Amino acid sequence: MKERFKQLCLVLGYNQQSFADKLSIDVRKLRSYLYETKNVPLNFLISLNEILNVNINWFITGKGNMFDNVQNNLTLQNIISKFSTRLNEIQEKTNLSDNDFSKVLNLEKDEYLEFKNGDRKPNLKILNALKQNFNLSIDWLLYDD
Repeated sequence: MKERFKQLCLVLGYNQQSFADKLSIDVRKLRSYLYETKNVPLNFLISLNEILNVNINWFITGKGNMFDNVQNNLTLQNIISKFSTRLNEIQEKTNLSDNDFSKVLNLEKDEYLEFKNGDRKPNLKILNALKQNFNLSIDWLLYDD
């Protein structure tokens, strides 16, 4: 469940504190739910579903879609596509070559091209590198904000 929580935070652009704030719970309670998975209260799971549209079955077992309504534009393919578009926009504005842009992000050129072409899902390494080097929000990188 801890790994699915990390995936959820990445997709939604939350850290533990902002996730807890969104669900109106104390961050220490959230952490206890994640590390003591036997004692996760039903009201927490219901809140995940009602507030964030998280598929409870996916959150507990890893089976099914991350979100109940896949038409909510938070599908992985939409996120990968948006991220690829944003990378191209940033690179165009900075006038950097693929090689130079990959160096700025501390990535191999082939690895960068996979992200740029939408062949690879964004990970924390590239999101943080873009955020730090270009002062961009992760929401902007992944969503239509």
